[in-house]
Amino acid sequence: DVQALDASTDALAAQAGARRAEIVAAEAALARAKSDLARRREVQAQGGVSSEEVAHAEQAVSSAQAQLASARGAATAAQQQVSANRVQTIGTEIANHPRVLGAAAMVRDAIVAEGRARVLAPVDGEIAKRAVTLGARVAPGTPLLAIIPLDRVWVEANFKEGQLRD
Repeated sequence: DVQALDASTDALAAQAGARRAEIVAAEAALARAKSDLARRREVQAQGGVSSEEVAHAEQAVSSAQAQLASARGAATAAQQQVSANRVQTIGTEIANHPRVLGAAAMVRDAIVAEGRARVLAPVDGEIAKRAVTLGARVAPGTPLLAIIPLDRVWVEANFKEGQLRD
């Protein structure tokens, strides 16, 4: 994410440059439209062009002004996006970026949660009287199961003399 943020900042900076170039082009178009309008007005006074052509030239000036305003707005927005991205990355490296530190904290939390999800038996043996199922939540102190330790198994037998040999 952080590397992508750096890359997108560079891409946005390139777009901001393109928007500044659009401003220059729009300014040139406006200047050309204004000079065309001025020439047509001079010629209209002498009867050389119709009022319709002058109206079209005025509309061209209005359109060029709108395009210039739009280009300036787009350039401002692009520059603000660049600034917003740079604020997120300025003065940080990948290792100490807040997003990376947040992700590392989430990993630590997951490790702790996994450690808490495992309950280890104090002795080896066979399970008897299981009172819990997989995925169940239990409160501290709740008996979960009984364990029969196999290292201390004995058998009680009461045999009759006739059942024993030797």
